[in-house]
Amino acid sequence: MAQSISGHLDSAIFEVLAQSGAKRFLVHSGILAAQSKPMEAIIKNTQSQEPPTRTIDLQQWDSATVGRFVEFLYVGHYQAPDPKHLGPESEPVISDSDSDSDGPQDLNTPATAQSVASETAQSDTTETMQPRPPADTLPQFDLELHSLLGDRLNSSPFDPAVHDFADVLFAHARVYFLARDQGVDTLQRLAYQHLLSTLRDIGAVEPGWQVGANIIDLLRYAYSHARGASAELEGLVSQFVALNFPALRGRDEMTGLVREGGELASDLVDRLCGRLVGSESACRAGRQEACALRARIQEEEGRLRSTEAELRSERTKANTLSGQVQSMQMELATSQNRYY
Repeated sequence: MAQSISGHLDSAIFEVLAQSGAKRFLVHSGILAAQSKPMEAIIKNTQSQEPPTRTIDLQQWDSATVGRFVEFLYVGHYQAPDPKHLGPESEPVISDSDSDSDGPQDLNTPATAQSVASETAQSDTTETMQPRPPADTLPQFDLELHSLLGDRLNSSPFDPAVHDFADVLFAHARVYFLARDQGVDTLQRLAYQHLLSTLRDIGAVEPGWQVGANIIDLLRYAYSHARGASAELEGLVSQFVALNFPALRGRDEMTGLVREGGELASDLVDRLCGRLVGSESACRAGRQEACALRARIQEEEGRLRSTEAELRSERTKANTLSGQVQSMQMELATSQNRYY
């Protein structure tokens, strides 16, 4: 990673525009072209222009998301905000945009970009980007409530009962979709993994928790960016909603989403039906196991009754033998008295 960055530092500087042009990030063109085919095409096209524009338009994205994107291009990872604690004076906020203070530092001068790259080249602990794994090796989402709850209790420092997860959930989701749009597969994988980890930290949702509204907003956002068959993140979120549907179904936000219909409602119904079928299969298997156990219990009870009957019979025999022994002892004593 450090060597590849060093090889691109002499390239031209491009302005990456964010937030309707209100924010800009100055990035080496070689860094952009090396990891994003769409950006590479833009850079090559600008070389034939007189004068070259040297700008890349990401104005539909907020500055925090673009900042994380640029951060990843230089150092191979990105920072996301922590969940916000809902203290007594906190106002729960359902938001689909990050504040600039939560995002990474804007690379808005060539010197800043240069320093980030130099620090990366000198660091032995900088994470390196890995190739995108095959689709069949993507992490599978555990649909068992007890497993999710166990993961949260064992690993997460943020209690979903008293934390708002909107900022961190949307940070990872936006980075995922920006990376998908720009063809940066390694970043897309990383954002997916981070979102999966966050959902596992949340685990089982209870009615009335603020995180329930965060999840529903995330579901709406994910499906607003759905693109054909490539629906890994959308599927992940709808799967999580299906898992926690008993706690979410009473919320007005959930009712509104279902009433809107469309692909979101269809997918959610399919997943709920799948869970219902799975539950019915588990119930049938449980009933069969219960019947088998009941039969074994009855068999053991029969054996126990038979053993008890045999024991009573042996006790009767023992009592009879004991009486006979006592009678023989009395006869022996009488015979001894007569003899003497």
